[in-house]
Amino acid sequence: MDADGELTVHIEDTDGERVLRVDGPIDLATAAVLRQALADALQACAAGEAGRSAVIDLAGVTAIDLCGFQLVCSAHRTFIARCASLQLRRMPEWFQQAAQAAGFATNTSICPRRQGDECLWRI
Repeated sequence: MDADGELTVHIEDTDGERVLRVDGPIDLATAAVLRQALADALQACAAGEAGRSAVIDLAGVTAIDLCGFQLVCSAHRTFIARCASLQLRRMPEWFQQAAQAAGFATNTSICPRRQGDECLWRI
């Protein structure tokens, strides 16, 4: 992340999955950067170029707003619809608490919004 609060996404293909290492805030002002990286990852996964799985590494995320949560949730549903997988990795505790406060955390493996789908927000 630079001093202006920009979001950067570093992409790495490892072990049959595409890893998106996110650094900075995920909010209304920066969501387009992550949205494009997710679209590129979905295209690569759908084409079999990076395995069938993508991972968002959250260790470098500094903040997230409702727009960021909605983007990640929507991307997860899109990946499922395209027979690919999207997972969250290295989720900081503050991120888990923010997800729970925003209504995205769940204690079940089934998505409360789309019954039958695996929930991205298992905490």
